[in-house]
Amino acid sequence: MSLHFAPPVAPTVGLLALAVAAAAVVVGVRRLLALGVGRAARPMIALRVAAVTLLLLAFANPTVVSAVPAERRPRVRLLVDDSASMAVPDGRRGTRSDDAKAVVREVRERLDGVFAVEATTFASAAATAGTADTLTAAGEGTDLGAALARAGADAAEPPVAIVLASDGIDTVAPTTPRLPCPVLAVPLGTDLDLVDDARVVALRAPERADLHTTVAVEVEVAVTGSVAFRERHRAPSVSLSRGGEALGAKTVALDGRGRGVARFDVRLDAAGAHVLEARVGPVARDRVAADDRRRAFVLAEDPSLRVLLLAARVTREYRPLRAEVARTPGLTFASVLRLAPGKVLTDGIAAGDPLATGFPADAAALSRFDVVVLVGTRAADVASAEEAALLAFVEEGGGLLVIGDDDALGSGGWEGRPLARVLPVVARAADEGMTTGALRAERTAEGRAHPVLEGLDDALAADGVSVASLHRVGALRPGATTLLATRAGDGPPRPLLVAGSAARGRTLLWLTNTLHRMQATAPAAYGALLRQGLRWLASRAAEREGLSLATDRARYAKGDVARVTATVRGPDRTPRADASVEARRLALDGKDAGPVALRAVADAPGTFTADVAVDGDEPVRVRVTASLPGAPAAVREVLLRTTGEAREGEEPVADPARLAAIAAASGGAVVPPTALAELSARLAASAPQAPRTRERSLVYEGPWWLLAMVACLLAEWVLRRRSNLP
Repeated sequence: MSLHFAPPVAPTVGLLALAVAAAAVVVGVRRLLALGVGRAARPMIALRVAAVTLLLLAFANPTVVSAVPAERRPRVRLLVDDSASMAVPDGRRGTRSDDAKAVVREVRERLDGVFAVEATTFASAAATAGTADTLTAAGEGTDLGAALARAGADAAEPPVAIVLASDGIDTVAPTTPRLPCPVLAVPLGTDLDLVDDARVVALRAPERADLHTTVAVEVEVAVTGSVAFRERHRAPSVSLSRGGEALGAKTVALDGRGRGVARFDVRLDAAGAHVLEARVGPVARDRVAADDRRRAFVLAEDPSLRVLLLAARVTREYRPLRAEVARTPGLTFASVLRLAPGKVLTDGIAAGDPLATGFPADAAALSRFDVVVLVGTRAADVASAEEAALLAFVEEGGGLLVIGDDDALGSGGWEGRPLARVLPVVARAADEGMTTGALRAERTAEGRAHPVLEGLDDALAADGVSVASLHRVGALRPGATTLLATRAGDGPPRPLLVAGSAARGRTLLWLTNTLHRMQATAPAAYGALLRQGLRWLASRAAEREGLSLATDRARYAKGDVARVTATVRGPDRTPRADASVEARRLALDGKDAGPVALRAVADAPGTFTADVAVDGDEPVRVRVTASLPGAPAAVREVLLRTTGEAREGEEPVADPARLAAIAAASGGAVVPPTALAELSARLAASAPQAPRTRERSLVYEGPWWLLAMVACLLAEWVLRRRSNLP
C-alpha cells in the first residue's frame, strides 16, 4: 500500500485558487482586528483556516494505492463449444473437442495469475464447466448468438473480454449480439477434406410446390480424405426417403474432386409438409457419421385449380385431353361441348349457369376459372362477344391452353382475329398444310429451366415425346419461349410447345394435331406435361385464390412469434366477412398439436390473423380451413420455417469466417490455437482499464470532506451573526 497525490486540476489552477482563499482569510482577519474584535475572533479565524486547509486537500487529492485481491481481478469469460460437431476428427490433437480441452488448459495457465478466468461450455444452452474434462461434444445444436449474449449479460461487472473457442458452425440464427467487451476467437478444426469421410454436402428441393406435381430434388455428396479411401468409394449409394417411405436409391459417379450429384423426381400427392431425408452410404471406415444425412422441407399446396374445357366438336385431341383433365387430382373440372346451336353438352356445370347454354359472352362467367382449354374450335364457331370475353379473361390474368388440332391456328381461320393476338406465335392462313413424319421432341435450353418441364427429365428421357405432325406457323411473338422443338430431316429445329404471356395472363400452345398419340405411347409424360402446363398457366396471385395465407417473415428464430394472415374471398373474388375460419397447429408428421386462435381484422373484411409461437428449432405447420355458406371448405397450409432447421452434424465443415466476423464486430481479434501466448497482450490492449492495483481517493470516495467544509462555513457564519458582524 502507498500514498500519492493526484490533483484533479492543473497545478497552476490549484495554486491560484489557494492564493485567492488565503488572501480572503488575511483580509477577513484584518477586518476583524480593525473592528476591535479580539479574543472572539480567534474561532472564526480558525474556521476560515480549516476551510482553506480542506480546499487544499481537495486540490491535492491524496490517494491510496493498494493491491487488488484475487477475487477482484478482471474477469475473462472462456466460452467453449461443446456441440456434437466438435467430435469431428480434424483437430491438431485428434478431434476438435480434444483441441478445445487443450485450449482450456493453456488459457487457464496463461491468464489465471492476472485475470479471473470463468470457463463456460455451450451448445444450444450454456452451463458452467469446472475443468476441460467436462467437455463431451454431445450437444444437439449450436447457438453462438445466444451463448455470446449470455456471456456478456452481467450488467454489474461485465467481463473485460470473451475468449471463444469453437469451430464456428451455427445451427440456429447466424446473428451476433451487441457485446460490452471484445471477443478473442480461437478457431478449431482444420480441413475436413483431409479426413476419410463420405457426406451429404447439400439437399436441394423447392420450398413450395403445387399438390399433385413432381419436383426435382438434388442430393450433392462428397467423398474426401486419402487417395485410397476416395478410390474405394468413388461411386457411393445415395438414398432419399420421405418419413418412413423410401423414395429411391442411386449410385453417384464422382468427379475428380470427389463430388457428385444424384437427382430424384418426387411426387407430391399429399397436401402439407413433406420431410425429405437424403443419406449417403453406409460407407466403410467413414470417420464422421453425423454428416451422412441431411433434411429438406417441401410444402405441397393445393391451388384449387379450376379448369374449363371449351370445344365445338369432338376431335382426336378432345377425348384423351378431356379424360386426362377429368382424372387429374386437385382440379375442379368443367367442360362445355357445343355441337350445334342449341345443342350443348356440359359436365360440372349447374343448371341455370350461363355456361349451360354454350360458350360465355360475359367475362364474369369465366372469372371463376383459372385456365381455359380451347380445343376442336374454329374461329367461325365463336361469336364476337364470346371471343371478347375469352380475350378479356386472358388479359386479366387467366391462362389459355390451345391444342393445335385440325381446327387451330391458320387452318381454323384464326388469322387476324382478336384472340390470335394473345397466342405466342403468329397464325397464318397459308399454314393449312402441316409437316408430317416421325418427329421426336427435343427440350430447348429455355425449356430445361421452365416450370412446365421441371422435374420431367427422367420421364421425358424414358418415354420420349414424339408426334407425327407439326403446324407451320409464323414468327414467335415477343416474350414467347419455345420449350419443346422438333425437326424434320436435316432441317432446323421448329417449335412444338411454346409458352407466352398476354397482359396479366399466360398462354401455352401445342403445335400438333397428333398429341393424342403420346397419351397411348407415353402416358406418364403426357399426363405430367398436361398437369404442369395447367398449373403454370394458372395465376397464383393471391387475389385469385378463395383462401390465401401469408406470413410476416420468411424465417423465424426460436422464441419468435409468427403472424399468420388468412384472407377469404368468394367466387367473385370479393372478400367475405361471413366466412367460418378455423386454424390448427400440426406437427411435422401431421399430428394435431392443438388449435390456433384466429381473430378478425376490424378494418379488413374477410381477413383474419393469428399469432403462433415458434418454440423450437423445427418448422411449424399451421393449417387453416375456411368455408362460406353453401360452398365447400377451402383448406390451406403454411410452413413457418425456422433459422435453425439444420440439425447438428449435418454441416460439419468448420466455419472460421463466422468467428472472424464475430471478433471484428466486437472489436476483438482472431487468435489461432498455436498463438495463445498472444492472449495476455491482446487482453491488455483490449482492457487498458483493468490493472492489478486499485486506487482509492481519501477525499472524493466518502462524504466527510464535503460535510467538514459545510460545517466550517456554517459555524463561522453563526459566530459572525452572534457577534453582530457583517
